[in-house]
Amino acid sequence: MAATFDVLSNGRLKFCIGAGWYEPEYRAYSIDYADLVTRISQLKESVQIIKKMWTEEHSSFEGKYYHIHHAICNPKLVQKPHPPIWIGGKGEKLILRAVAEFAQRSNFVVCTPQECKDKVRVLSRYCASLGRNLNEIKFSLGAGLLVDQSEQRLKRQIRKCLAAEVSKKGRPVSLEEYKEPRIIGSPEECIEKIHMYTRLKIDYFILWFLGQTSLKALNLFADQFMQEFKLE
Repeated sequence: MAATFDVLSNGRLKFCIGAGWYEPEYRAYSIDYADLVTRISQLKESVQIIKKMWTEEHSSFEGKYYHIHHAICNPKLVQKPHPPIWIGGKGEKLILRAVAEFAQRSNFVVCTPQECKDKVRVLSRYCASLGRNLNEIKFSLGAGLLVDQSEQRLKRQIRKCLAAEVSKKGRPVSLEEYKEPRIIGSPEECIEKIHMYTRLKIDYFILWFLGQTSLKALNLFADQFMQEFKLE
């Protein structure tokens, strides 16, 4: 499916994969939800198989969890040797090791600037142990965005989001605890927060709008952010 999409899009596929985390989704489709160590081991075998099938005419692989024998993947991709592989997750013991071994992109989700800095440092150590240059890996951040030019509207929206977060976690969440790993504020404040992350080697941002269902926030983002960061 990924190879076909790369061909149909003329080489615009960005291939993202993770170890899975949302157990109800597994249960809904009768898929066994293994422990974290097992899921990451399965992820590593999956990536090896995917890369082989993308680049070889006939691929074979014997792993603990997955096996293929003279498997064929057609059509071959437009991007050579293959699209960048993004591995999502922020676990320092296992997932970042997998990034250092197999990925060209590392995606952190809901991380504070300090956490991003620490994780890049951990990944640097893994790369050094594997003889790999850290600069071969690009970083992305998945984060919630809440932006408004009106301070009063912003405060109301933050209160709603904070209430939902408290009920989800089952314990009080302070305003600073909620805001620190997210991009929240006026356009100027949000832009500065993004710049803060870029100074920590974050190259890509995967943003979603928090509690904002109208197009106002999207239009504000288009007007203020796209010009600042030269987005198209």
